[in-house]
Amino acid sequence: MIPRSTSTDTAKRMRQGVMDLTHQGAYVVSWKAPQSESDYTQQANRVREATDQQVAGIILVPDHQLVLAASVQHAKDLGIPVVIVGAPISLASNGYDAFVGSNDSQIALLAADRISFLLGGKGQVGIVGVSPMLEGFNRREAVFAQRLHSQHPGIEVVGTEYGLSDWARATNAAQDLLARYPQISAIFASDGYATMATIAVLRKQKPRHIILVGVDLETYVMDALRTGDIDGVVALDWYRQGRLSMDIMQAALAHKPHTQHAEVPAEMVTRQTIDRLEIRSYLPLPGMPAEKSSSK
Repeated sequence: MIPRSTSTDTAKRMRQGVMDLTHQGAYVVSWKAPQSESDYTQQANRVREATDQQVAGIILVPDHQLVLAASVQHAKDLGIPVVIVGAPISLASNGYDAFVGSNDSQIALLAADRISFLLGGKGQVGIVGVSPMLEGFNRREAVFAQRLHSQHPGIEVVGTEYGLSDWARATNAAQDLLARYPQISAIFASDGYATMATIAVLRKQKPRHIILVGVDLETYVMDALRTGDIDGVVALDWYRQGRLSMDIMQAALAHKPHTQHAEVPAEMVTRQTIDRLEIRSYLPLPGMPAEKSSSK
């Protein structure tokens, strides 16, 4: 299992979903990630290492749709099942066994409608995005802007800054956005790093209240919802994505039929609804299982 990171709450929830299907199974699950989510080459090397070790299968949350493609194709060519989770990769669908993720268009629509509601249909909005070169995130940001343009014409998207799924770069992106567009009334932060970094920047700079809607319920973000430092979060069900990915992997390893494309619905969470959440994957984890499941 090769996520983007092993330290975030969302990565740990996904891992929990995977491990909950392996405790009674025949598989040992290793858990490795690059030191930085923006270190695409190191993640590609992790895939190569797994392939060289002749693992039974690979569950991958790709950092980059292009950089990881060759390593994934190599694994597939050697007969190693690969399940892609969370973000697309630049391969034809026969270059891997399945994709599990959220619907980026749904994420964008939830965020756009929340911001429009809070703005009353008028205002200027900035985006702290990920990268114009990453298909899934680029779709989120594009659909978000299109939704506001078509359904809420009184709201203008004035600019986008990119954080590349990196805390320091996302912090700089949020600061640059505020410096270049001091008149904005709202910000859409399109991934977890952008969301956490923008919360921190707004808290530090203490400008007039700027509406903030983000993505991914890290514990830091949940706390910010309760204090009113963020006005809405699109929660992605990473636990269910992990569970689905392992379910598909087990079917692939057993040469059984399985879905090739699964999307897990997202949900808008607000200060009013945060404490009513019942879905396990959105809640803080009390602890993690051991590094390896039992092996026959």
